Amino acid sequence: MRDTGTRPKPLLALLAAAVLCGVAPQTSTLDDPRTGPLAVRDTALAPAVEVGLALGRVPQVVLGAPDREAIAAEDARRSAGSSDKVLRYGVGRALAVAEHDGAWNELPDGRRLWVLDVGSAGALALRLHFVDLHLPAGARLTAVEAARGDGGGEVWEAPAEGSSVWSPSLLGETARVEYLQPAGAGAGELPFRLDRLQHLYLDPVRAVAGEDPWRAPLAAGGCHNDVACYPEWKREARAVAGIGVIGSDSLFCTGQLLNDLARDFTPYFLTANHCVSTADVASTAEIYWFYQSQACGAPPPTLASVPHSTGATLLSAAAGSDYALLRLEGSVPHGVAFAGWTSARVPDGTPVAVIQHPSGDFKRISFGNKQSTLECGGADHLRIRWTDGPTEPGSSGSGAYRVDTHQLLGQLHCGPSACGEETYDQFGAFAASYPRIAGFLARGADDDSAPNQTCAAARLVGPGRFTGRVVSYGRPDWFRARVPSGKTLRVTVRFAHQDGVIEAGLVTACGQSLKLSSGGLRNRRVLELANSGGATTVFWKVELPDDLRNDYVMVVETL
Repeated sequence: MRDTGTRPKPLLALLAAAVLCGVAPQTSTLDDPRTGPLAVRDTALAPAVEVGLALGRVPQVVLGAPDREAIAAEDARRSAGSSDKVLRYGVGRALAVAEHDGAWNELPDGRRLWVLDVGSAGALALRLHFVDLHLPAGARLTAVEAARGDGGGEVWEAPAEGSSVWSPSLLGETARVEYLQPAGAGAGELPFRLDRLQHLYLDPVRAVAGEDPWRAPLAAGGCHNDVACYPEWKREARAVAGIGVIGSDSLFCTGQLLNDLARDFTPYFLTANHCVSTADVASTAEIYWFYQSQACGAPPPTLASVPHSTGATLLSAAAGSDYALLRLEGSVPHGVAFAGWTSARVPDGTPVAVIQHPSGDFKRISFGNKQSTLECGGADHLRIRWTDGPTEPGSSGSGAYRVDTHQLLGQLHCGPSACGEETYDQFGAFAASYPRIAGFLARGADDDSAPNQTCAAARLVGPGRFTGRVVSYGRPDWFRARVPSGKTLRVTVRFAHQDGVIEAGLVTACGQSLKLSSGGLRNRRVLELANSGGATTVFWKVELPDDLRNDYVMVVETL
C-alpha cells in the first residue's frame, strides 16, 4: 500500500468505535452544491497575443508519424495477454528541443519572447512534458493548439512552482510553445526543457463519422446499454468520469467521485491501482466529465468537447484490492455528483450495476449479480456475473453499485467479459479497501490554520510566507493581523487559476462589507490597507466561490 499526504485525524475514533460495534460506515450519493452556470473566468492569453506581437512564420520541431501497424499490433498483443481493462490511447515519444530550435523576439520594453511549434504527425492531440522548470519571477510559459496560436484557443500556462509538468491535451498535430522572459533576465539557456510528448491516437466517437480507422477506431461493442436510457442512475452517472494518465504511454480508465462522511464535497476520486499506482502518474491525470448522451438515443459528444480537469494527488493505493484514491486538483465543473458507498461485505446474489467508459467510449451501464468466486485479482476481490452488458478496455476502475441502495461496493480490475462473451469480471472489494482509506473518507483534509471559517474565529498571523493553505467551497479561511500605526498591511494570495479561482477581501471589523482584492491578477490576489491611525487589527477572508478545493500560498507583509 502507498499512503501519501496528511491523513485526517478527526472522526477516526468514532469510526473505530462504529466498526467495533458492528456498524459499517456508509454514505449515499450527494449532489453538487453549486447551482447555476460556472462563473465567467478570465482566460489566459498567449504571450504573443498579450503583447500584440504578430509572429508570422514560427519554427517547428515535428516528429514523423509513428508506425501505425506496430502500434496496432502492440495493442492487440496487450489485449490478448492481459485480463485487465485498461485502454492505451496514446504513445510516448522522446523529444530533443534546444533553444536554437525556436525563435527569439525582442520586445520594446526589454522583455523577450521565445516561440516554437512542436508536433507529431497524425496525432489527434498532444500532451507536452516540461522538465527542469525554474521560471524567474515575471516569466510565463504557455502552450496552445498551434492552429489557434492567434488567441482563439484555450491557453495552458505552466505553474510558477514545480520542477516538471505535463500539459493537458492540446488538439491537433501541433502545439505552440511560448516563453516570455522578463526584462533584465539576460541571455542564457531556457529555464526549462521539453523532453517528451504523448501522441494521442484514439477518439472512439469519431468512428460514427466513417473517418480514417486509425484516427477513429471502433467504438464500444453494440451489446452495451446507454446509461442515459436508465434515468434512475442519472445521479451516479454524474459522479463517473473517464481518466487519462501517463506512464510511458497514455492509458484510459474510468473512476468516480466519492462522498465522504462529513459530506464536505472534497473531490475524492476512486479508480483502480493498476491504472494509477504512483504519485507521478496521478499528477498527470486528465479527468473527462459528462462524456455521455444527453438523452436516450441522442448522439454523444466527442471526448475532446467535454469539460476536463487536470492533475490529482495520490492519497492511498494498494494492489490487494486494486484501488487508488485520488484527490483531484484541477477545477471541477458544475453538475457533478459524489457517489455513495458501503464498507459492509455484500452478500452473494446482490444485484449490481456498473457505469463505465468501455473502449474509452461514452458512458454505458451493465447489470449483474455479485458472487464470491475468485480468479484474477485475489482474495480482496469479488466477482460480478453479468446479466445484461459486459465491460471492455477503458472500463478499469469503474464502480459497481448495489441496485437497491445505489452504494458503491467495488471497482473493476480484470476479467474476460466482452460483447459476445458477457460472462463475468472481478472487482476490488470496497470493504477490503475501506480500512486503508477510512481516515480520508471521514472528511476532507484542511490546513493547520483550521478551524477558521468565520471572522470571529480568524487565525492570528504575523508577517511571513504561509504555504500549503487549503480553501474549499463553502468553507472560507479567515485571518487577522495587528497593523502598527503608520504601517501598511499587504497580503498576497498566490494560487493555480486552472485549479479554481480564489477571491479575497479585508475588513477592519467583523460584520463590515469586504474590500476586495485588486483585479486583473490571474493567479494572485493582493490586499492592501494603509493604517494612518493607531495600531489596529485587520481581518481578511480567502474563499473559493465557484469550485470545490484549491491550495494557495499566502504572503503577509507589514511595510
